[in-house]
Amino acid sequence: MLLDPTPSYLVVNLAQDGRSRRVVLADSLTRAIDGWTAGSRVSPIWSLRTPGEEPNRAGRLVGSQHLVFVGPIQTAQLLADIEALQPSPSLDIWVTAGCFNAIVVVDAVAAESFLERWFRKLQDQGTPHEQWVLSDGLITSQAHFALPPADDRDILSELGELGERYDNPAVHTTLQENLVVTATTLARLAIMHPPLHAELRAVAEDMRDTLVDHANRKISVLQLQSTLLSANAALSRFSSQALSGTPPLEATECHFWIHSLLGTGSANIALATLVSSIQQIMGEARIPERLAALEKRTVGIPDLDDLTSGTSLLKYDILKETALPDSHKPIVPLVCYFSGRDGFSSQVKSLSAPLTTLAECNSMRSSLLTVTHEISHIFVQAVLRVLMPALDDKDAIGQACRLVTKQYRCRNYLEAIQRLLLEAVVGMEFVSRDMHMGDDEIAPSMPEMLERWRHELQEIIVHTFDFLYFYAGKPDFYIRGIWHSWCAIPGIGDRVPEYLMRTLCAVSANLLDVKPEIRFRAALNHVQKVLAQVSPEIGHSPNYVEQVLRHIAKLEEDNAAFQRTEQEYSLRLYLTRLVTIFLFSEELSNRVFKDPHPVGGEGYAAKKPFHYDFIPIGNPLRFLKEHQKESPSEAESLWVLHCIAFDTSLSKGIST
Repeated sequence: MLLDPTPSYLVVNLAQDGRSRRVVLADSLTRAIDGWTAGSRVSPIWSLRTPGEEPNRAGRLVGSQHLVFVGPIQTAQLLADIEALQPSPSLDIWVTAGCFNAIVVVDAVAAESFLERWFRKLQDQGTPHEQWVLSDGLITSQAHFALPPADDRDILSELGELGERYDNPAVHTTLQENLVVTATTLARLAIMHPPLHAELRAVAEDMRDTLVDHANRKISVLQLQSTLLSANAALSRFSSQALSGTPPLEATECHFWIHSLLGTGSANIALATLVSSIQQIMGEARIPERLAALEKRTVGIPDLDDLTSGTSLLKYDILKETALPDSHKPIVPLVCYFSGRDGFSSQVKSLSAPLTTLAECNSMRSSLLTVTHEISHIFVQAVLRVLMPALDDKDAIGQACRLVTKQYRCRNYLEAIQRLLLEAVVGMEFVSRDMHMGDDEIAPSMPEMLERWRHELQEIIVHTFDFLYFYAGKPDFYIRGIWHSWCAIPGIGDRVPEYLMRTLCAVSANLLDVKPEIRFRAALNHVQKVLAQVSPEIGHSPNYVEQVLRHIAKLEEDNAAFQRTEQEYSLRLYLTRLVTIFLFSEELSNRVFKDPHPVGGEGYAAKKPFHYDFIPIGNPLRFLKEHQKESPSEAESLWVLHCIAFDTSLSKGIST
C-alpha cells in the first residue's frame, strides 16, 4: 500500500457535556484547532491506500466504528496480517509517529468476528493495541492490551537505598527525581517495547554504579550532580516523547504538542536503533582502552619528526595491531531523545536530535546522519580522558610539560600520542600570542593552555573522526553535509572562520602525504569548489556558505592573512594526524558500513519511498545515505523513520 503524502490530524476534544470525549478527523491543523478545549490533544496521521485510490483524509467520524491503535509493529506485517484475515470488513489504515504507529478504523457492522480473530493474533505476537468504540465520534468504551510488566524492583530498590544516604538537599532532590523518572520509564517500556526496556535497565544499572563510585570517592559530588542532572533531563524528555501514547492513551500526554495525543515513540525507536547500531560497533572496538594499552608498547617509538610530519606511520593500522584488554565494562546504551532547544547534542550518557528531524530526517539540513558527529564527541571525550592530563593533577601536568621539551624521549607509544597532542596545544598557543615560549615559560602556563584550547582541539579531532569513520573519507559528501547542517543553526555567523578551519582539517586527513608547501592550498581550493556548488542550495538567509566563500576570497587577496591562516592550519593538522594514525582503523571503518544481508545495497535501492515492504535493512547508516535528499516531505521522513525502526535487523524484539 501507498503512504499518502498529505497529513490529517486526529483530535480528541472534551464533549459538550464536559465528561465524554469526542474524536475528530481533520484535514488541516487549522480545522483541528476548531473546537479546541482545555484537554484537547492532537497528532498528525497519514493514510495508507492502494495506488489510484482516494485517501480518507477528513470529516467527522460518523456512525458506529472501532478505532484500533496498534504498535510498535512493522507496517508491512500489519498489512499482511489484515490481508490474511479474510473476510474483513470495510476499514481504513493510517500510520503515525507514535508507539502505536498504526491506526485502523473499522465499521462496526460485521466487524466483531474480524476484530476477535485479529486481536487474538496481535496478542499471540505480543503486539500492544488499544480499541475505542465510537458512536458518531463519541468514545463509548475503551479497552487495551499491553505486555506483562517487568519486575524491576531490585534495581529500583538499590537506587532508592543508595539515594537515602545523601543528606545534601540538592543531591537528594535530584536523586529522588532520578528514581521516579527511571521507575516510570522502565514501567512504560516493559509493557510496550522490551528491547528499549532492556537498554534503559542497563542505564539504570550504570547509574547505580555511578552512585557506588561516588560513595567510594572515585568521583566528586559535582561530577555526580552533573551526571544526575543530565540523566534526568534525557530520561524525562525520552519518556514524555516515546512513552506518551502508550495504553491507556488518555493517561499520558506528549509535551511535543503537535504529537500530544500519540507521542513520537516510533521515531524514538528509529533514533535509538540508528545510534545503537553505531555505538555497538564503535564501542566494542574499545578505542580508549586500546590507547591506554599502548603504554606497554616500548619498541619502535616514533620521534617528534615522525609524529608531526613523517609518512611512514600513515601506513599502519595501530589499533588493529593493539590487542583488546582482557576485562572491560559493558557498553551502556545512550538515552536518545528529540529536543527543540538542544538540537544535535551529546552528553556522556545521552544524545539528542532536533525536533525538526521528525519532519525531515532524511533532508540535508536536518539529516539524522548528523548524530554521527555527536557520537564521535562521546568517543573522543573518552579518548581525551586517556590522553590529556587532569588540570588539578600536579604530577600529570608536570609530565605534560616534560613531554614537550626538545630533549625528552618518549618511553612508549602512549607518551608519543600524548606528545603529539600537546605539541598541537603549545603550537596553537605560540601562534595566538605571536611569540615563542621557552620550556621555563611553558610549565606555569600549561594548565591554562590546556583549558583554553581544549574545546577547539576536541572539535577538530571529532570532525576528523567523523569524516574518516562515518563519511568514509569522502570530502565532497562530508563538506555538503556539515555545511547544510550548519546553515540550519541560527546565530553562528561570527564563527564561520572557525567552522572553515574544522572543515579544512577534517578533509586534510586525505592529504597528509601531500607536500606540506601545497597542502593548505589544495585543501582550501577543494573546500571552496564544493561550497560554491552548495551555496545555491541553501535557499534562505543568512547563508553561511556565502559568508565563508567571501572569507576565502579575502584570504586570497590578503597574503599576510593567508599565511597566518596556513600557519594555524599546519599546527592543527597535528590533531588530524593524531586521529588518522592512532584513532582510525580501516578494518573498523569497514565494519561501520557492513551490511549483514548479502543483497543489502540492492535492497535499499529497491525500497521505494512511501511503500511499506519486508525488505530488511542491515545498516541504517547506509540506508539513510541512500535516501537523503534536499527537501523531503514530512510523510517521506516518517516512512524513513519507520523503515529504520521496524525493518532494521538490529531492532530485535519488534513484532514482525
